[in-house]
Amino acid sequence: MRDPHRTRRALLAVGAAVLLCAASANALVQHRISLARAGAGDIGEPTPIEKVADPAGGSAGADESNASDSPTRFEVTADYASIVAEEGAEAHSTFTWDDAWFFQDPTVYNAELAHACTVFSSVANCESSHYQQGSNVPAYMEQLLGKLGFENVSTASYRYRSEIVDQIANVFTPGGTDTTAYAIASKHVTDAATGKKKLLVMVAIRGSYGTEWLSNLRFRISSGIVQGFGVGAGDHEGFSDAALDITNATYQFLDSVLDEDAGETLDDVCLLFCGHSRGGATANICASYLDQIAGEVADAEAANPELAGAASVVPAGNIYCYTFATPGVTDSGDCKAGTYDNIFNVLNPADIVPRMPLASWGFERYGRDLWLPESGMDDFDATWGEVRAAFAANIGCETKADPTDVADVDQIVADLGSIAPTADDFNSPVTVAKALGALVSGHDVLRIVNGHAPDLYDAWLSVVDPSQLRTSR
Repeated sequence: MRDPHRTRRALLAVGAAVLLCAASANALVQHRISLARAGAGDIGEPTPIEKVADPAGGSAGADESNASDSPTRFEVTADYASIVAEEGAEAHSTFTWDDAWFFQDPTVYNAELAHACTVFSSVANCESSHYQQGSNVPAYMEQLLGKLGFENVSTASYRYRSEIVDQIANVFTPGGTDTTAYAIASKHVTDAATGKKKLLVMVAIRGSYGTEWLSNLRFRISSGIVQGFGVGAGDHEGFSDAALDITNATYQFLDSVLDEDAGETLDDVCLLFCGHSRGGATANICASYLDQIAGEVADAEAANPELAGAASVVPAGNIYCYTFATPGVTDSGDCKAGTYDNIFNVLNPADIVPRMPLASWGFERYGRDLWLPESGMDDFDATWGEVRAAFAANIGCETKADPTDVADVDQIVADLGSIAPTADDFNSPVTVAKALGALVSGHDVLRIVNGHAPDLYDAWLSVVDPSQLRTSR
């Protein structure tokens, strides 16, 4: 006969173990939350980087003492870890860097700068692996920025936004999922033709990671406030909260790196924002915020000359932004105004992410959309062959993307629009279930997802001619 006391004791022991595990998990999560709130995690100086020789015999690197001998235009190869590469294989991408870019009009599309930004975006997406406990993955972003001669580098935001426990903590922290990690770095750039110098600050933002996917689904509209300016009304709330965090961090970073003794001011600063997917959405909004602020200050100073110099902002002519696979970020009616002509969004028509949230719900991107060539267009097959070859050379394997999936993406978008005519309709669990059914019904979802890979955008930008890009489909 079973002993009821023994059964009770066993149940109590199991209950106690569950409570102990829950308490331990809660204590760990709360500890990580407190560390994140305290801003703990600065990583200090970047890892020393070997100089990179250029064809002319010069070198580029982070050693400021050699800055006068360094070329302002050179090729560099980025090493990084790609989720689409074979297990254990390292990815590589070679691109051109030129300081002169940041003395040119940011409203003119720069194909070389766009390609460099796709590489930054790919590396930003893999930096989290370096911050996972027990990882032996190198700090690829620090290595790349060191090769490019950046003088101040911080990837500290990854430290408490990269492990599973961090993602769990995000869910229990108000606004915790509305963040993202990013690399921020600065270097002095020189125009070889004139000798003029500027302080470049580059911000490369990680794409969707862990529980940040919950933030992607926060379609509610925000009215963001940045540095005392009322800007950002009409923006996707999940993206705009992350953008606000990064915009404020950019100002704080600028405060720490501006050399006031040398007379440096924000007029001497140029900013570069870039990112893929969620990172692209956040970069897009960051640049729009700073464009709006610069425009408001310029208008105020034009109307009241006595206000000139009263507000310190980075001039609109010094703000650059390139984004990739960027979803819709705003329902603002003026997002295509000339104010945002310095923002370029490169989009793959066979990628479903740039179609979400739906344009029929009113969502668009700030700035100019540039669509990559599409299956069925003249000379597409030849271009696609070059893209596949570039992808294989960079990653070490063939891409699994299929450009003919554009037809499936078009159909999915049409079906979703019928199921949920407005963003509010998407709040219903029944609607969400129908939407998921439309997504998987008759479509190779995994293959479509490969059309979103940052490495694919990198391959495209390494071969596509700017004349092949379209401003609409």
